Amino acid sequence: MKRVKDYAADQGLPVKALYQAAKRLRKRAVLPPSGRRPAKPKRFVRVAAAPASTAGREVAWRVRCPNGTIVESTALLAEVTFSSS
Repeated sequence: MKRVKDYAADQGLPVKALYQAAKRLRKRAVLPPSGRRPAKPKRFVRVAAAPASTAGREVAWRVRCPNGTIVESTALLAEVTFSSS
């Protein structure tokens, strides 16, 4: 595995730019917090139904992911299967 310094040199990038990019990605929850490896995906995640706050829109369903991302749709779903691939 390459060191950050070596990778930056190979790509012609300043090392500081790579660390700043990683910091921004951690802040957006795209990367795990510094010093931690990503957790193994769980096979099952408990789901609870609750009324959605639609702010004037009709939303049929909404899912809030563990990283805070919200996925919603106006389409009614007869059967839904979500998996963490």
